[in-house]
Amino acid sequence: MNRKTLFLSFIFLGAALNLLPNLQAQEGTKTTTTQTTTREAQVPASQTTTVQTTTQAVNVAQTYMGKIDKKEDQYILLNKAKKASYKLDDATQSEKFNGDDVKVVGTLDSATNMIHVQSIEKNRK
Repeated sequence: MNRKTLFLSFIFLGAALNLLPNLQAQEGTKTTTTQTTTREAQVPASQTTTVQTTTQAVNVAQTYMGKIDKKEDQYILLNKAKKASYKLDDATQSEKFNGDDVKVVGTLDSATNMIHVQSIEKNRK
């Protein structure tokens, strides 16, 4: 084959390949060409974003034992054995047991050291 014939063969082959997708589309076959470009960008540290996630534990009701006392405007539960005191969020229930040894059922908010009261009952010795 001489160079001219070889050159013409490549042109016809290229044209045939360009027409092939059109012929397939006419026959109901779809040909899709996808081009993906990946670029890495260098971002200065001053433009980066830090994502912080916070996990909060789900509080489960617990039983707290102690004596209810009023300190200023707030009712508290004093547990002398554990040397601990907790604020009580329900003044209406707490007021009924002021000065009594009680069992408080509730959830503790450790951030505020407050028990979210579910129930209070007098401790029976």
